[in-house]
Amino acid sequence: MAVIKISDLQQFSSVNTGDFALVINAETRTPKKIAISDLVTINRENIFSRYKFSRDSVLTGFDQSSISFQTKELENQFVYNIPETITFSGFSASAGLLNQTFNLSGIKDDNFYWSGTDFSIQKSGENPHWDIYSGSSVLFKLTGSTTYPQFGPVDPLTTGGAATSETGVISRQVKTQDTPFIFSAVNKVITGFVESSFNVYLPFFESAEINYKHEATFYPAFGSGNLTFSGSNKSFSSLNQKDSVISIVNSGASGQTIFELNVSGFSVNSISESASGSLGNFNFIQPFFDNFQLTNNIKITGAIVNDSHNLLDYKPQLTSYTLDVNNDGVVSQQDDILLLQRYFNGLTGDDLISEISFASGTRSGAAEIESFIRSGFDLNAYDINEDGVVGSDDIAFITHFSSGLALPSIGRNGSKEAHLQNNLQKIFNI
Repeated sequence: MAVIKISDLQQFSSVNTGDFALVINAETRTPKKIAISDLVTINRENIFSRYKFSRDSVLTGFDQSSISFQTKELENQFVYNIPETITFSGFSASAGLLNQTFNLSGIKDDNFYWSGTDFSIQKSGENPHWDIYSGSSVLFKLTGSTTYPQFGPVDPLTTGGAATSETGVISRQVKTQDTPFIFSAVNKVITGFVESSFNVYLPFFESAEINYKHEATFYPAFGSGNLTFSGSNKSFSSLNQKDSVISIVNSGASGQTIFELNVSGFSVNSISESASGSLGNFNFIQPFFDNFQLTNNIKITGAIVNDSHNLLDYKPQLTSYTLDVNNDGVVSQQDDILLLQRYFNGLTGDDLISEISFASGTRSGAAEIESFIRSGFDLNAYDINEDGVVGSDDIAFITHFSSGLALPSIGRNGSKEAHLQNNLQKIFNI
C-alpha cells in the first residue's frame, strides 16, 4: 500500500482544531481517534510533556574562564584608600625613626598595621592612639583613633602618655587604588569594586543565571553582623556583557569593622530558554548548579566605620587653613596663589612680595606673609592629595583650580576627583 503524506493531500490544508485525526499503531494496527486540538494546542497542562530543552542534562560550553574578573577603582566619593607606605622624618637619630618607611603588612589586633626594618606601627582595638613598636616593645604613642595614622606633624608620647622631646613628621603616605579602602556606614550600599565579563556565546533564546562564590573574614569577628555581601542571581545573555560582582550592604556598623573578601569562583545555576510572539511568551529554566573555581582568586580588603560621610573621626583630616595669604577676604590668583608659588620655589624676603599690591589686605610685610605661608606648609594644610607632604603635585592642583582648569590626572595619590575638589574648596574658602 502506498504511503501518502498528509501534507500532500489538498483536503487537509484546511484542518481546524475541531477536527479529528485517525492514528494507527504501526505494530498492532490498532486505530485511535485523536482530536486535532490535542495535537496542536499547547497550554500549561501539557506544555511540560511536549517541550524539550535544546541542551542535554549535562552543562556544556562553560569552564572557569567563562567569566573573567577584574578589580576596579571605586568611584564613590565617600570611599577613601588607606596608605600602602608611611614614611617618617624629623625624629632625632637616637629615636631610630629617621627616614624610616613602613609598609602595609596586614591586619593585627583588629586594625591595619605597617612595619619597617626595625619598627612597626600598630593599634589595638578601638584604642585612641597608635603605638610605634621597636621589636615587641612600645617605643612611642601617637594620638589618634583614625583607621590609619595622621599625616603631617606628630608629637610622640611616652608609653605612659607623657610628652617627649621628639617631634617628627609623617612626611609621605603613598596610596593606590589597590590598597584597602575605608567607607562610612552612612553609605548603605557600595558596589563596583569587582567587575565580571561574560565570555560565552549563547544562542539568542538562552540566558545564564550566575551566582558568584565568595566568603569573608571579619576583624573583629563579631563585625560580621555589620555587613552583608551579595552576589547572586546575575543574568547573562550576551558575549562580553559586564556586571558588578559583589555589593556590600551595611546592616548596622558599630565602630570599625575590617573585612577581607575573597571571590573564588562562580556557579551556573541554570540556563533559561525563552521566546515571545503574538500568541504569548514562555520562559523555561533548566537547572544545573555547576561550580567553577578561579585560578587566581580576587581578594578585596576594606573597612567600614560608624561615621559621617566624610569620615571625620576615622580618616585623618587636613588642618583647616585658608589660602587667603594677604587676608583680604578673597583667594586670588594674582596675589595669594602667586605668593604661594614663590614661597614653594624658595623665594623669601623682598623677593617673595615684589610687585604685589597689598592695598586691600591686612597681612602685607614679607616676614608676616612668609610666616603665614610657612605655617600652612608645616601643618600640611595645602596637602591636597593627602600624601603627607606639600609638594609640586599639590601646587599644580591649586594653580589649576584657581584658573578654572581641569585638575591634573597625575600625582593624585589614590585620591578621587571629589576628594581633591573638596580639599581645594576648603583652602579657597568655598
